[in-house]
Amino acid sequence: MKKIILTALLAISTSVSLIALPLTITEISGVNAGALPGTTRFTFDAEALGSAGFSGGGLTVSFVNGAVVVGSVINQYAAPNLSGANDVGFSNQPNGMDATNYLTSGIGSIEFAFTGYQNYVGLLWGSVDEYNTLTFYNDLMGTSGFLTGADVIGNPNGSQGPTGTTYVNITVLEGFNRIVASSSNFAFEIDNLAIGTVGVPDSSSTVALLGLGLVGLALFRRRMV
Repeated sequence: MKKIILTALLAISTSVSLIALPLTITEISGVNAGALPGTTRFTFDAEALGSAGFSGGGLTVSFVNGAVVVGSVINQYAAPNLSGANDVGFSNQPNGMDATNYLTSGIGSIEFAFTGYQNYVGLLWGSVDEYNTLTFYNDLMGTSGFLTGADVIGNPNGSQGPTGTTYVNITVLEGFNRIVASSSNFAFEIDNLAIGTVGVPDSSSTVALLGLGLVGLALFRRRMV
């Protein structure tokens, strides 16, 4: 009996890995769009400046050479530029430079770890550079996928004007439990994070298959005890 359950579990795991590589990442907004409705939102305004990590509300944030900051420091980080609808539903500031706390990667990274799996993230991406990279991880499936500043806007040259900052809405068909925002030069700036699960075409079969895999794993472990 143990052998039959194990064989079935391996078959399910193989099927999952075959459909999950790579993650299917879709950008679903243009410049100055806002976060999708019905999502969980984080402004980082209550976090201590200079903080090297924090957690709450199902989110844990950690840094490698990054921190919570406000304002701008020449050649290190620049506050995102607010325009259009890209601050609606968050601090609702007037157009201009973001006057609230935000996150910078420095020459390093910011990791967002979630207690559950999401398939949507929205973020205010400041002064987009081609060397900014956003990597999504699905640890259950053991796979990842990424996009860069060049996938978000044309000519991502770190402009600190209105056209250099955009609110980006992204879906990942297979879901994710971690995101890493990294930059090989100064810097990747992020504010106004939104996460959740939204309707994604053909996602039901993927979620169902993942559910079967988890059930099979639970049965196998119980049988082996």
